[in-house]
Amino acid sequence: MEELLAVCRILSLDSEEDDSTTDDAIAFRTMGMGVKVEHAALTKLLGIFEQALNSFPTTWEQDERMLERRENEDGTLLSIAATAAVEYRLAKKIKIVTRVNATQRELKRIEQIIKEM
Repeated sequence: MEELLAVCRILSLDSEEDDSTTDDAIAFRTMGMGVKVEHAALTKLLGIFEQALNSFPTTWEQDERMLERRENEDGTLLSIAATAAVEYRLAKKIKIVTRVNATQRELKRIEQIIKEM
């Protein structure tokens, strides 16, 4: 995730910078960016996560239902390989949602810093 966030930061470098003197804002500038760049980067990252979640052919709920019933959506039994594939797909979704939650928490922290500037 750090690599993806780094790319988002680079893509956000044209975001309007600030000259705030709050400790948090100064800390971000010493890392080579301002809080507004970080806000833009995190927002881009959330968009990428959303696209990733939307790219799956099934929803989280459909995967859970298939695993619970051991059936496809059409009612046919899941093979062992298909069960493993659904479990893997659901695990990927769980990882993405975990990262979404962490990114949203960080975005709220950044928004608080911006508010205090």
